[in-house]
Amino acid sequence: MRRLYVLLASVVIATLLLAVASGASAAPIHRPPYYGALLVSPSLQDSYWASAGTKDRAVELALHRECRIVATDCTPGVWVRNGYAAFAMDPARAWGTGWGHTEPQAVQAALTTCQTFGGVACNTILQTHRTGLYSPSGSTIGGIPYIPPPLTEALPPTATGSGVGGPGQLGPLTR
Repeated sequence: MRRLYVLLASVVIATLLLAVASGASAAPIHRPPYYGALLVSPSLQDSYWASAGTKDRAVELALHRECRIVATDCTPGVWVRNGYAAFAMDPARAWGTGWGHTEPQAVQAALTTCQTFGGVACNTILQTHRTGLYSPSGSTIGGIPYIPPPLTEALPPTATGSGVGGPGQLGPLTR
């Protein structure tokens, strides 16, 4: 009788090992949120952030679960892996985005981009975000997210810390 239990236990263990080795699993693959995406609504003077396991998923969440819920002019800002993203806007509505390994780097990149687009006091509205999981010793990369036309023209990725921005418009900030 004892041999029968040992044999049955061996069959169960072998079956489990084969299932694991073949990749059979009932649970979906979960990727930690190392990526983040920031989108901007210039008309609402706000940014929309999401963090996910892949760049495309972070962009999708920022667009569909955040920005498009309240805005009709969702514009690419930046994406980042293992880092920070920032959004800056000045009273004349010039704006810019940036990313970096640290919060000060992302803020400086956003301020520089905002100033490039004519901003003078770009810290009037300043928002920063960090990826869901962040490792100070890990590397950071980022770029400008792709949003398929016709929502906006596609922007190629970049390896710099600056994002995109927009020129100022007449009228005061509404915040």
